[in-house]
Amino acid sequence: MCSKSSAYSCRTRALIRENPWIKAVADPNRNFELHPHPASRSLWGIWLAPWFELSVRPESVGELGAAAGIYRNRDAGRAVIYIGKGRIVDGCRDPERREHGIARIEYSLVPENGQYEWKEFHLDDFAKEQGGRRTRFNKVASRL
Repeated sequence: MCSKSSAYSCRTRALIRENPWIKAVADPNRNFELHPHPASRSLWGIWLAPWFELSVRPESVGELGAAAGIYRNRDAGRAVIYIGKGRIVDGCRDPERREHGIARIEYSLVPENGQYEWKEFHLDDFAKEQGGRRTRFNKVASRL
């Protein structure tokens, strides 16, 4: 049973019983890497799927340095215009993309060996939501 006091605490069994989706990932043979929360070093969590949980404006992208993963660019109307992988700085500063009208870059830090698969996952997810259409600047399927 989960209880609420000045802090929220819960026993693992109760948490799994009350949230069936957790049971699906609670396989004892699976390992998850702990990561500090981007906004608070006192919070830690696991990533089940990268979901563009971080964001930056194009003019501040240089502060990310060599950070790499998957990213999606949004225009001023908040429409997703591109989904990419690799160094986030490169994805914004690429001369080909400078005219895209990028207003916001949302990203997840992902090791290189998982970037292609997660990019393709999010492109497919976008296409499903849009009746098969890809983003404005992801017109052709990507290749390895």
